[in-house]
Amino acid sequence: MERNFSEKNYKLEPITRWLNGISMVQCAILTGSRASKQQKIDFLSDFDIQLFVSDLEIFRKDDAWIEKFDRVMIRWPLKPGPTFDRNWITRLVLFQDELRIDFQITLTDYFDAGKYDAGFQVLIDRVGLTSNIPTPRFLEFNTEKPGCEEFETLINEFWWDATYVAKYLWRKEIPYAKYILDTSLRYKHLHTLLKWQIGFRNNWSVNPGIHEKNLKLYIDKKTWNTYKETYAGTNIEDNWNALFRIFEIASKMAQRLGSEMGLKYPLETEKAIRNYCSRIRNTYR
Repeated sequence: MERNFSEKNYKLEPITRWLNGISMVQCAILTGSRASKQQKIDFLSDFDIQLFVSDLEIFRKDDAWIEKFDRVMIRWPLKPGPTFDRNWITRLVLFQDELRIDFQITLTDYFDAGKYDAGFQVLIDRVGLTSNIPTPRFLEFNTEKPGCEEFETLINEFWWDATYVAKYLWRKEIPYAKYILDTSLRYKHLHTLLKWQIGFRNNWSVNPGIHEKNLKLYIDKKTWNTYKETYAGTNIEDNWNALFRIFEIASKMAQRLGSEMGLKYPLETEKAIRNYCSRIRNTYR
């Protein structure tokens, strides 16, 4: 299939034409990266489309309406149904021509004009649903400033979970060690600290993306290079090094944020846990 990648939404016209042919679709709204002026897209970017319909039964029954557009490579979930709200049906579809469309479908009764602050583009509106949507301010997904209790809770959980990594690296039980290292310490706790620091530096007016995918755009080169060293394979010693690199960044970010925002940082707890993990590591060696 020939594609003009200089055109932001090269496939939007045939999608809109197809949806126009489905009489029960009262309104179709493009959201996500392809409707935002703030996000870069490429040929792998999804088309996120909300459908507001007069009757959900045809969409609950099967995917015949989807298959009239193109051949399906795979879909999720396997059967039509809700995934985040019982009033909505989710159909995420990857077509054989490599086009992906993520549909969220509901009745027109559930339309909320206040849900489009991150950007939108109206594809179809047969009933005037979208006439009162406010102009987007692009604030919906910006990082929110943490409170004292939220900050202190996260720091405590970070240092508590660190003990599990040391324990399971010493036991050479790498699957569990890496689960805590990667999922808890890095993605849950370290990423939140980095996101808060980015928010503080940018007056809480930026969004580093889902799972902080745009992290590199917002942190300094030295921190980014250290961050890359928090990733490791299955070698035990490499994972010990990654653990202490995570300690390094988390401590730096948390102490700086605490100082800047007047939040209490438990330095004595950090010292105790660092020493505890070091003793276990030296015993392993």
